[in-house]
Amino acid sequence: MEVEMLARIAPIYGQYIHDAVKTKEFADIAAAVNPGQSILLSAYSAAGVEHDPWKYTDKYVIDYDKPIEEEQPPGDNNQSEDINHNYLFIQNFNRI
Repeated sequence: MEVEMLARIAPIYGQYIHDAVKTKEFADIAAAVNPGQSILLSAYSAAGVEHDPWKYTDKYVIDYDKPIEEEQPPGDNNQSEDINHNYLFIQNFNRI
């Protein structure tokens, strides 16, 4: 979100205020957060600087082709058996 906000402020400074130094400063701050975000192309373009965001990795892109890894609870894999045993014990205790 920060990258998008800074990248949208940069063209305002470049196109309307004509301050190339401040425009590049905003673009550099945005690139420090995530240099691979495609919106940086317009931010650097407003500063008159060539920037290719596809040379960098977008830190926050979602890869839908990657399988989701299920988290294993720490400890023994027999934890579910222990939980079932405790549940049955509590159920039987309540009947007394």
